[in-house]
Amino acid sequence: MSPALFDVRDNSRLESRIFCCCATMVTDVHLAILSNALGIVLFLLVVLYHYINANYSRQ
Repeated sequence: MSPALFDVRDNSRLESRIFCCCATMVTDVHLAILSNALGIVLFLLVVLYHYINANYSRQ
């Protein structure tokens, strides 16, 4: 094994490559898309709950 694999100086470049996709700031558009998607999912879950509850037959 080469000693460069365990070199401490290479860790900063490795971390910058790993976290480069996560280092961007979340914009208002991203938050709006996320909140709309969560709202749609929540609405569909409520509709599904009411559909199951209304069609439940007790024997």
